[in-house]
Amino acid sequence: MERSVDRRTALGLAAGALGWTALPSGTAAAQAGGGAGGGAAEPDYGGWLDGVGNYDGTTADMRGRADVTVSVGVEANGGPYGFGPPAVRVDPGATVRWEWTGSGTHSVVAEDGRFDSGDVVSEPGVNFEYTFEEEGVYPYYCAPHRALGMRGAVAVGSVPTRTPAPTPTPTPEPAPEGEWLAAAPTAAWPSRGFDAANTRHNPATVGPVEDVRKSGTVAFRDFTWAPVLAGGRLVVSLGSPDRTVALDAATGRHLWTGPAGVAVTATADAVYLTTEAGDVVCLDAASGEPRWRRRAQVTDWLANDVQVAGGRLLVAGDGGLAALDAATGEVRWNRRPGGAVEGIAAVEGGLLATGTRHYGTDRQDPVLWAAGLDGEGRERWRFERESYPPTRPTVADGTVYVGSGSHAVHAIDAVSGRERWTAGLGSRARGLAVLPSGSGVAGAAGTVYVGCNDYRLYALDAATGDRRWRRRTRGFVSPPAVAGGVVYAANTYFVGGVEEDGSAERDEAVHGFDAASGDRLWTVELGEQTRTGQTPSVFGSSVLVAGGTLFVNTNSTDGTFGLHVLTGATARQRATDATGDATGGGSTGGAPGGSTPGGGSPGFTAVGAALGLLGAAGLQRLRGSDD
Repeated sequence: MERSVDRRTALGLAAGALGWTALPSGTAAAQAGGGAGGGAAEPDYGGWLDGVGNYDGTTADMRGRADVTVSVGVEANGGPYGFGPPAVRVDPGATVRWEWTGSGTHSVVAEDGRFDSGDVVSEPGVNFEYTFEEEGVYPYYCAPHRALGMRGAVAVGSVPTRTPAPTPTPTPEPAPEGEWLAAAPTAAWPSRGFDAANTRHNPATVGPVEDVRKSGTVAFRDFTWAPVLAGGRLVVSLGSPDRTVALDAATGRHLWTGPAGVAVTATADAVYLTTEAGDVVCLDAASGEPRWRRRAQVTDWLANDVQVAGGRLLVAGDGGLAALDAATGEVRWNRRPGGAVEGIAAVEGGLLATGTRHYGTDRQDPVLWAAGLDGEGRERWRFERESYPPTRPTVADGTVYVGSGSHAVHAIDAVSGRERWTAGLGSRARGLAVLPSGSGVAGAAGTVYVGCNDYRLYALDAATGDRRWRRRTRGFVSPPAVAGGVVYAANTYFVGGVEEDGSAERDEAVHGFDAASGDRLWTVELGEQTRTGQTPSVFGSSVLVAGGTLFVNTNSTDGTFGLHVLTGATARQRATDATGDATGGGSTGGAPGGSTPGGGSPGFTAVGAALGLLGAAGLQRLRGSDD
């Protein structure tokens, strides 16, 4: 995922520490339902068990027993990292015996320090026990695996109970507006980079060329993350994130709502999310129901990149690189390459990764690195430069192309790691696309396209790095996409200003350029700011291309959030022929899930607040930022 305003900065990751002691007994009212024969109210664990993989919100009631056994090392949290059951309720005077399963090396430590099993143990059997004489709630954990979610709790006697959360008012599902498609595209755009090599070139489809216009929209009430497309479904994550939705790619009709997370890659059968807890979640693509959840152990927040290749799910994070079984979530291997891993590509014979060291709060000069890895993630070669963070690696014709935050693109031999060339840019590279030499696109085969913060789209000779053309647009340029001899790019992460000729800039736009000559074929305006009295801004993503159609999302501080469909004359004619009119498939006249222009949205408060805090100097830095 891109290091950008919509990642850690604008959405604001808040962190805090929680101090624990055994919780005392509550008042008579709070204890209602406690004790033997009481009601079914659950003990209040104060959030201690939140995120524990095998805790389902219920407590095993063991009252009436003098001895209770809890297993240590049961399957949970992505491996043998659980207590089973994680929550038990006992009478005062009962003894809890922790019995090791023999899977893994573990310990049992009370959060308040009142009991501790000592050194870690791997041998199976009862290795620790403790008698609970006083009422209260006693949180505990496994010392080496606490961060993975290996936590438990013992509730003794009458304890405070959890107040049931009120049933939330259902959020209206988003409804499509305008003219959609005759049928869902048969081509897919399953990941941020399109394919495992991150080429962002889809040779199996074309995009819109003639009479291009925004023909359909789904409006949302909250921030939208970049969509993915597979199996005729558009999957969009919403909020900070707080839920995921799937839409029919032909009609925009809502199909299902899934759990919180950012959808980063998909197949016709499965959707993979990365979560703010550092987990990876696999959903059934047809229903949105979770299949498995695992901690990849490479990040404590959203993963930087996720790829599906060869039956593996490759997960890149600030703490390293992991490979999971795509079907089961089983962790196959985990590597620590010496720095944050920003992107990953999979090609025949191995993997390519990009990352950074000494970036963020570290005061040393930042270092960009790229590495060639074998299929098990072991390093073959490494390329390093003093630079701000890289783009994800883009691979074609035996070369790895890496854009940088220090105004450059590096071309590296994919086998040896030898530098082939470095080309300068006018600003930070946001992302790349490449037309391989064998693509068959006359005059454009063997070209690297770069979207930059200086409002420009660059085309470079893939063999030499020489500039073929450069075109100015309306704002920060998204990672481009290529299909059918056309380069598509959107203006994203724009903070309002004035054009060189003195006229106000239109901030939400998508462009099509001839891949060979760079001639602008068309520009479609997606909208403009409607709220006055604030600095206008829009945050969006790169475009998806499939079936003569573009899909692009936008988020604006005027309170409008949406997913847009751009079609050409050919796609609209297909829709008209299929439906007998020009309304497209399945559109409706209203959007109960939409926002009223200028009405604001609580879901985008963090972005608005972040921009407000930047001030004039900060906004200028953002426009030319390298971080």
